[in-house]
Amino acid sequence: MSKLIGNSITDQGTKLKEKEEQIIDIKNIIQQKAQIKVLLKKPAELNTVNYTKIINQLKSSYIIAELCRTFNIVKSNYNYR
Repeated sequence: MSKLIGNSITDQGTKLKEKEEQIIDIKNIIQQKAQIKVLLKKPAELNTVNYTKIINQLKSSYIIAELCRTFNIVKSNYNYR
């Protein structure tokens, strides 16, 4: 009987972990959609806040100073936000 209960708890733990992974995936998709909305704006509609969001997403792959130059943002303004 204890083996049956143990398997049931293990199965529930596995299912819970799968659900948690699905939640993380969904959160990532939502975040990506929000990023796409920002990127689809016309350059005239983008402001420092939008550029800061873009830089935050790209800073793991690029140097922040280069990103600031690319988006024509003073680095101190980026650091302030």
